Amino acid sequence: MTASISSIRTDTQRSAIDRVDESTSDDSATVTVVLHWDGSDHVGEASGPPAASIRPLLVARATLDALTSAGRREFEAIEASVTETASVSIALVAVSDPVLANPLIGTAVMPDDNAQLGFARATLDAVNRRIEVQ
Repeated sequence: MTASISSIRTDTQRSAIDRVDESTSDDSATVTVVLHWDGSDHVGEASGPPAASIRPLLVARATLDALTSAGRREFEAIEASVTETASVSIALVAVSDPVLANPLIGTAVMPDDNAQLGFARATLDAVNRRIEVQ
């Protein structure tokens, strides 16, 4: 018997998170997200108040900014929060799509050592099917 292996996702490439960087000062925080997509790196950035409660939303905004720099449709991060289920922390991100009436919702399991990565993954989860059908 002969088996061949081929990629199922030849025309629906997804972006990969290369890194999430965060810098803070007394009066501001800046989050930079680097996505690798289609052979290139795409950088997104978002700044805001330094409060820890705002940083998940900054991660979501920086992730969406990186997608926009890749020439993808613009989305807006509405909210980012954490919820618990089955003793696991889940990143939850709501994104508005200018084409749809309802928000897009994405989730990801929060890594114990990198909450920012969880919010970046949840943001991509929210928009992954929308960015393929532009």
